[in-house]
Amino acid sequence: MAEQAGAIPWRWSDRGPEILLITSSRGNRWIVPKGWIEEGSSPAQCAVDEAFEEAGVQGVLSSNKPFGVVGFKSRGRERAIVVFLLEVLEVHKRWPDEERRRRAWLSPEQAAVKVQDSGLKELLSTVRERLDRTSRSSKRRR
Repeated sequence: MAEQAGAIPWRWSDRGPEILLITSSRGNRWIVPKGWIEEGSSPAQCAVDEAFEEAGVQGVLSSNKPFGVVGFKSRGRERAIVVFLLEVLEVHKRWPDEERRRRAWLSPEQAAVKVQDSGLKELLSTVRERLDRTSRSSKRRR
């Protein structure tokens, strides 16, 4: 079972989808917002909460099903982060972690190059295809 949840915040621009990356709390790596799933919270709610706290964005999950799972090692143990796509509807000028983090909007391809974690790189490299497919199917339903 996943111990952490994260969000890949995204939005449409005139150039296509953009992904929001943030710096780690020490500022030395580019990551997506993530955090420990607190007791009584769901992974999906945790992802939404972390997106606001760490990146200053709010929106809606593209699906209640995770986009993927990324493994990582922490304190000598293998752990898992369940990751959701979050369509950004609002970008705040001020947010809880603003003094500790920078943020950058990038194409999915640029984001995949910027992150160091191989599992996250792999997920980011598939975002454009997923969003294009989702966009096409929602247009057909209209």
